[in-house]
Amino acid sequence: MAERGAGAVVGWMAAGASLRAYGQATLGADAVGRFYLPPPRNAHFFTASPIECGYLASLYPTFILETPNAFYIPPPDMTTGVCAAGTIPVYRLYNNRPDTDHRFITDRAIRTQMVAQGYIAEGYGPDKVIMCAPQ
Repeated sequence: MAERGAGAVVGWMAAGASLRAYGQATLGADAVGRFYLPPPRNAHFFTASPIECGYLASLYPTFILETPNAFYIPPPDMTTGVCAAGTIPVYRLYNNRPDTDHRFITDRAIRTQMVAQGYIAEGYGPDKVIMCAPQ
């Protein structure tokens, strides 16, 4: 869930963890689209890729694009998955079940545990980094 704050940097917190993002357009940061997945899923999905945003909208017409710019966050290098200095990797994990669910985390060890439990890592480079959160 994206929480908009008074400052330029906003927090995003769910499931007891958080990461930082920008609340307004910022040089070097991409807009993050937020989709609502209606029941039975009743979930949200976030993407910082305009291509993925368009693809999801056409492939899943029941998904509701709530906003194309819920917040702004720097992307990783799309080949290596490496984040720029001053940012940390964000991992997106998909549960690969009919009750579609994604988790966004910054802890590599938890990412590894979740993959071992059957989650699919989605992102760029060998570590599958999907976004880079400002420190």
